Amino acid sequence: MVELRREDTGTFKKFPRMPTEMNDDILGRYRHRLVKQHTRYREPLDPGLKLAAIIRHLVSGVKYSDMQYSWRVAENSHYVVVRDVCHAICEEYVDEVMAAPSTPEELRQLADGFLKNWNFPNCVAAIDGKQIAIRKPSSSGCLYMYYNYKGFVSIILLASVDSDYKFDTVQVKIYNESEFLEMLQDGSIGIPDPQPFPNDTVDMPYFSVGDDAFSLSENIQKLYGHTYTSHKDEPQPIHSKADCKEMLHSPKLDEDQVPHHAESTG
Repeated sequence: MVELRREDTGTFKKFPRMPTEMNDDILGRYRHRLVKQHTRYREPLDPGLKLAAIIRHLVSGVKYSDMQYSWRVAENSHYVVVRDVCHAICEEYVDEVMAAPSTPEELRQLADGFLKNWNFPNCVAAIDGKQIAIRKPSSSGCLYMYYNYKGFVSIILLASVDSDYKFDTVQVKIYNESEFLEMLQDGSIGIPDPQPFPNDTVDMPYFSVGDDAFSLSENIQKLYGHTYTSHKDEPQPIHSKADCKEMLHSPKLDEDQVPHHAESTG
C-alpha cells in the first residue's frame, strides 16, 4: 500500500474509494485504539494494514477466504480484525457523525431539509426498521426471542434518517421498546411547537414518517394503506389512473364499476 500510494495516487484513491486525506484522518484518529503489544510469538499487524484491508472488504465485499492470499493474513485473523477495526471507527466517530438532534431548533432545520428536497413540510425524520439475520446466540434461551415472522433468526435495526439519507439515530430494538418512542411520549425528544404549512394558517404538528409497522399518532404519520372502505363498508382496491381511464371508456360500464374516488366532470 505504501508503494501504491507513492507511485500512483489515483489508483490508491480508487482502492479504498476515499481521498487520501480521509484515509489519513481515519488512520490517525483510530490508530491508538488498535496498537497491540509486541510479543515473542509474532509481530502485531500494523494499524495501517488493518484499515486498508477492512476498508477494501467493506467497499468490495470480498470474502475473508480470498483476502488471506492478497493480504497474507490468515482467514481467522480477518474475523477478529474486522470486528476490532469497525468498533474502533464507530467509537471514534459516533459523537461526531451520529449526534442525534434534541432541540426544537435542530428539528426545524431537519424539517426545512424535507421541505426543500421533498416538498414535505413539518417532517423531521423518516424512520424504518430492518430484520438483520444473525446466528442464534448460544446463551439466548428460547428461540422465539430472536425468531421473526419471516422465518429466520434476526435482530431489529431501527433507524431514522434526514432528507439527505443521513442517519440521525440507530437502535437495535423494536419500535415499541425503543428510546425513540419513550422520548416521543414524554416530550424529551424536543419536537417543536405546531406551525402552519406553507400558504396555510392552520397549525400542524411536526412529525416523523414511517410505514404500516408504526402506530399512527400526532407525531408519527404514515402513508395511506393499499385499500379503503367504500360506502358499503366493503374493502375495495385503489384503482390507478390507467384503470379509471379504461373503466370510464368501457361500453358496459355501470354505476357499481365506477371507482368512488373518481368524480364526474360533466
